[in-house]
Amino acid sequence: ACGVEAQIRKETMLLVAVQGHPNVEELVGLFHDKEGVPNPFCNTNLVLVTKASGLGSLHHIVTSIGRCRVPVAMILGQQLLQSLVHIHACGVVHWDVSSKTVRIRSDGRPILTQFAVAARFRHQHSPRSPCKVKPQAIRKRDQKVDVFGAAAVLYFAMFAKLYDEAAAEML
Repeated sequence: ACGVEAQIRKETMLLVAVQGHPNVEELVGLFHDKEGVPNPFCNTNLVLVTKASGLGSLHHIVTSIGRCRVPVAMILGQQLLQSLVHIHACGVVHWDVSSKTVRIRSDGRPILTQFAVAARFRHQHSPRSPCKVKPQAIRKRDQKVDVFGAAAVLYFAMFAKLYDEAAAEML
């Protein structure tokens, strides 16, 4: 199998492992489209299908409509963190939690999507607090990077600025 096909199969297996939480992307299935046009990067007709997630990415919504009020951001944050607790309990780290990978359903519920760079991890307890770890210092794919990503998502939701932009303004 080519690299793209292997990547699609890996993402599918990780999505299977994390199913069952209302704030995690719902997998419909992995299909082989025998009559469709093959992927231009690889001669495969594999199609990964997930359930559509309503209004679009949080990034799109905030840049189009404006920032979230604090009570809304708090609910969003709580649900996003609950999804992370779930996927971490399943032994998966997302590795790409951002305002672009959190989609908002029409009922306002955030959905964690895009598991393409997600990976399995071993449960290890770190003596350092995730709150004190900068993403540049994270070398292993463990839960800290997802916690940092969730904090950056909340910051963006409330202030309509990316964490890096805000850090640059403070210098």
